Amino acid sequence: MANELELEMCQYAHPVDEVMSVLEAACTEHERVKRLERDGDALRFDFKMPILAPGGLSWVLRPTPFFNGTVVSAFVIKGISYQGSSAAADRGKVKRLLEAVATTLAGNAEAPSSIPLVAPNFGEQHAHLRQQALLALDHAEHCGEQGDMIGEELAIARSERIISSVSGSSAGEWLSAEIHARMDAGRLRRDVEDLGEIGEELKLMSDRILCKRRVKDLVETTVRPLDADVTALVEDGGNTETLTKPSLTRMAVRAVLPRAVNFVLSHPQWKLVVPTDPAAADRVTDLAVRVNSMSGTLPDGEPQSRASVAPAAPTASLADQLRDLAALHRDGLLTEDEFTSAKAKLLEG
Repeated sequence: MANELELEMCQYAHPVDEVMSVLEAACTEHERVKRLERDGDALRFDFKMPILAPGGLSWVLRPTPFFNGTVVSAFVIKGISYQGSSAAADRGKVKRLLEAVATTLAGNAEAPSSIPLVAPNFGEQHAHLRQQALLALDHAEHCGEQGDMIGEELAIARSERIISSVSGSSAGEWLSAEIHARMDAGRLRRDVEDLGEIGEELKLMSDRILCKRRVKDLVETTVRPLDADVTALVEDGGNTETLTKPSLTRMAVRAVLPRAVNFVLSHPQWKLVVPTDPAAADRVTDLAVRVNSMSGTLPDGEPQSRASVAPAAPTASLADQLRDLAALHRDGLLTEDEFTSAKAKLLEG
């Protein structure tokens, strides 16, 4: 909606109806939620504020289908006075509410005994968080046994979010070691080969793609299948190459690199563009070659039902388009007259 501003997003490996049911129950039971109402495919509510505190925003939670799961987007209604610490407090409540929904959904599946394979190396004051993280990993194993890669990865991401609230690096190191120990034992990511990573944003495996996006203190994880419909290419200074094999010519050209290099994954339903350090262009090229060389061995992408089609990517904002235009002008790719004309057309709408 035009008067809504998206602030949070959480992905679940469960159908929309189940997520909406748990979400509505969580809002109903929350002691600070007031004026809860169902508005079509969304929930709308306010938070109770302390006496003399400024009024909080109205929130909208909207679940939408995403592959075999659901994405819940949390919006605030624009135009309502909202300030400083109150804004942060409200947003924190919504984040914890979405996490509580994830915990409830994970609890609906039978979980093993939650015994760590790696000895914990951080204080007992965080034992409750350690147990929550182990339950999330157990749920990931359950999803993996059912062949649900999306549920498996979202549960792993949930364990990482839980442990991220523990200060210091020891807890994160323990969780990483625990995840790798379960992988070595064949309990997580069974028969999955690690293809490579591009920064902290993109991780490619033989059957799945993990895309992570940091929004302030929240890391959003999106999981997509890597099937035969996925192709990789490298945009090198505006020139696009679909890579199927390395060549000495290409490697020689890399010796003088343009400033902008993007790694691009394309699928009939979506597209990912990841900016890359030009110094890493050779490694990125090798990764693209590897993805494309696998296309003959990967399963064909099954036709997606309407309920599992990924939402279309939003159109770039006017500000983003103007910034791109200014960058082209600054780099000498547009003359002054071309820049002025294109800018006027954007502003005219």
